[in-house]
Amino acid sequence: MGTVYELIPPGTPGGAPSAWTETVLYNFSGSDGAYPYASVTLARSGTLYGTTELGGSFGYGTVFELTPPAGADGAWTETVLRNFSGSDGSYPYAVLAIASGTLYGTTTMGGSSDKGAVFKLTAPGVPGGAWTESVVHSFNGSDEGVPYGGVVLGANGAIYGTTAGSVSGGNGTVFELSPPTGTSKVWTESMLYKFTGESDGGAPHAAPTFGPDGTLYGTTFGGGTGKRFNGSGLLFQLTPPVGTGAWTESVLYTFLGGGDGATPTAPLTAGPSGVYYSTTLGGGTLGQGTVFALKP
Repeated sequence: MGTVYELIPPGTPGGAPSAWTETVLYNFSGSDGAYPYASVTLARSGTLYGTTELGGSFGYGTVFELTPPAGADGAWTETVLRNFSGSDGSYPYAVLAIASGTLYGTTTMGGSSDKGAVFKLTAPGVPGGAWTESVVHSFNGSDEGVPYGGVVLGANGAIYGTTAGSVSGGNGTVFELSPPTGTSKVWTESMLYKFTGESDGGAPHAAPTFGPDGTLYGTTFGGGTGKRFNGSGLLFQLTPPVGTGAWTESVLYTFLGGGDGATPTAPLTAGPSGVYYSTTLGGGTLGQGTVFALKP
């Protein structure tokens, strides 16, 4: 039902002299979570946080914590921080974001309209206490919903992410959730961009990535002018407005579905000199996907 593992470089303490050494840190059994789809998030304390798509008390997935052992030969300790029940979300696919002791994430379904949700988990005030979960936003028919990717946190405290879309022919969105102000407890949702599923892309499956100037960079699973596989996806940027205007989308590259790759599902990772790296699920010279660099 899935594992959390560690890879130690060769020649380092605990590793082999000339090969990487794999160590399984934890095996899931179902009641504690099952089928972790995303990678884990490493806190400064060395604790790992992650999600499982299924399992838990209700079968709708979990958020878990893995605490490192006190000694070199001890076992890691898993704690389920949240068992999703459906009303607060179900089936989390994405990696968690962490800031100031709070975890942020998404579920693909569940919430008040069963179109997915954005949630946060706040660390307890005392050691050993319970984490506090709250639903930041439940998606509905008007904002399309079904977020497969996680979220990124802006400098202004806002949350940014994407939805794949599924309602009334929706083709996905890039959204912003602004934190409550004053005595309000309600986050405010803004649609930064709605994809048409045509040349501008459609069905993004990953969170966007912030550039140094506040521009958002991302991938879409479908759409674009490469019509093999009914559109093989693309790479885009969203430029913030000057003043109160609208965000502007620009297509940086459209996949053709051949040797260059097709249907990217992962976020972009920023490298030096403005280069971004990621993967595609399909395409490539062997038809099994690619690793690519996007250079300005």
